[in-house]
This record gives sequence, structure tokens and C-alpha cells, in this order.
Amino acid sequence: MPAQNLRTPGNARTTRQTALRRFGFSQWALSLNDMPEGLERLLPPSDMRWRRDLRLLEQGEYDAAEGERKRLLKRVASARAAATQPHEPRWFQFHPEVRGADPH
Repeated sequence: MPAQNLRTPGNARTTRQTALRRFGFSQWALSLNDMPEGLERLLPPSDMRWRRDLRLLEQGEYDAAEGERKRLLKRVASARAAATQPHEPRWFQFHPEVRGADPH
């Protein structure tokens, strides 16, 4: 099979042989994280394809991916520490008189 160019997130180009050697994935598996033109407007902000650390990892930039992952974890930890107010549900109300089955 001839080497084919694959699009990985972040518009990096790689050959099929490089992808197989780097990740052990098939061409189809690597294309699952691809972001075709026009898909960006349909994706929610929580979609994994927006994660910069994962894109860097897929592109083989391991040190940059690790730095980005650490930055994100630090940001999440500081946001949790800053959250001093109790969680207020958006759609549900707590009713202490209504009890579900005890899972234990």
C-alpha cells in the first residue's frame, strides 16, 4: 500500500508509516480525531478534539504536550480551590424527603 498523507489535528501532516510506527494505530483509527472543514462550528467546547495537549501528543511533540497537560491540571486545581461556594444545581432541586434506593 503506498504511503498516504494523513491529517492529524492541528493540520500536521504525517505518512501512514510514521503513524503506524509512532502510535501503532491504523489510518482509520488516526482519522477519528481529524477535524474536517466545517466541523468546528458543530463541536461542543468539551469535545476532545479541542484539547491542545492531545493534539501535541498526536503530532509527536511529547515535551510540549506534557507542559500543556501540566498547565491544564494546574488551572483545574486552582479553579477547584477557588470554588468556595457550594454547587447549585441548574435543573434539579434537592428534596430531603424524597429518598432513592440505598445503593449499599
